[in-house]
Amino acid sequence: MVKPYFVAISLILLTSAIWLGAGCSESGDSETASTPDHTDSLAANQPFDSLVIELNGIDSLTVFDVLLKAHEVDYFSTAAGVLVRGIDSVTNSRGFFWLYSVNYSMPRVAADRYMTRHGDTVRWHYRRISK
Repeated sequence: MVKPYFVAISLILLTSAIWLGAGCSESGDSETASTPDHTDSLAANQPFDSLVIELNGIDSLTVFDVLLKAHEVDYFSTAAGVLVRGIDSVTNSRGFFWLYSVNYSMPRVAADRYMTRHGDTVRWHYRRISK
């Protein structure tokens, strides 16, 4: 059973991370993982992505469903929706958390509540959101 305070802290971190959203890396592949150059972001104490996973949206599937089709996912459910703890054994730790964006925008809903469409670009960002 998930403790209520853990859920509250997770939701606060998720909301903060969304509001702190920074630019996304670009790639032409249908699914890629990259490690963007983040030297300038570190110097400015800005959030940066250590890893980005890019997927294509699929009609009538949520962002979370698209992720599950292509990767091993560690997650837990809350009243606000699913929160991702890890993708392919890369887990949230030391100020890094998994966040998603769709078409360069970070929606303010959980990944299991955002429906994708064909042509959407879904990115999962392993992002540093604290010092």
